[in-house]
Amino acid sequence: MLMNFSQSFKSLAIAFALASLANLVATFSVRAESTLRYSPPPPPEDRGTPTGRSRGGASRDPLCGISGEPLTALVPSTPGERLLEIVWARTVADRPTFWFYVPYNLAPNLPVEFILEDDGNNVLYQSKFEVESSPGIVRFTLPDSVDPLELDRLYRWSFKVYCHPTSPVFVRGWVERITLESELQGELETATPREQIALFAANGIWYDAIANLAALRHSQPEDTELLADWNSLLESVGLQEIASEPIVECCTPAPSP
Repeated sequence: MLMNFSQSFKSLAIAFALASLANLVATFSVRAESTLRYSPPPPPEDRGTPTGRSRGGASRDPLCGISGEPLTALVPSTPGERLLEIVWARTVADRPTFWFYVPYNLAPNLPVEFILEDDGNNVLYQSKFEVESSPGIVRFTLPDSVDPLELDRLYRWSFKVYCHPTSPVFVRGWVERITLESELQGELETATPREQIALFAANGIWYDAIANLAALRHSQPEDTELLADWNSLLESVGLQEIASEPIVECCTPAPSP
């Protein structure tokens, strides 16, 4: 009788432990999920200028080894007229941060280049850099030497990888700086950092959503909720294949030829 009771107690204890473990796993899974999504605003008029979020031509170049997806800008993309791809997003920053996935194993003598032009094709900034480690996601923030972006004006950026000195692989797109509406401004002032990211994304302010989320992930690298937010945000704009790529250091000014 005592043995039966002991066995029953052990069975009950094991069942309780398994149930607790299942609840813990379920709780972790719920916490690791995310509903963060980017809500795109209406795109600007089709300006007839070729843009593109990804380019893969350098995969055939012996100077660049390729890993994974092609060279890609981490920016929303929508179909435009005349079969053009509109790569465009908004920011409230006067000197925003731009994000790119570089799939190549770049040697020190293979630089990347960032160019910013206004809507009149005037070059406002142009500089070459060396990526400190690759492949991975790199970021580039406009320096203080560049005039702040004007409100409600389109700017075109280009990001080039020089696997070959005369025929770089590149991606292009647009950025537009906007003014925050007073209601959204008030919501942002009382929101937590994670809530601010969700507000930016829900209101179609991409550059600030991804930059703030990346900064928060950097400060809290073990936070699984932030990792889920990152995956969800990129998935919402069709970039889920890049979400798991590491963020690498960039950019060291390239030496003059």
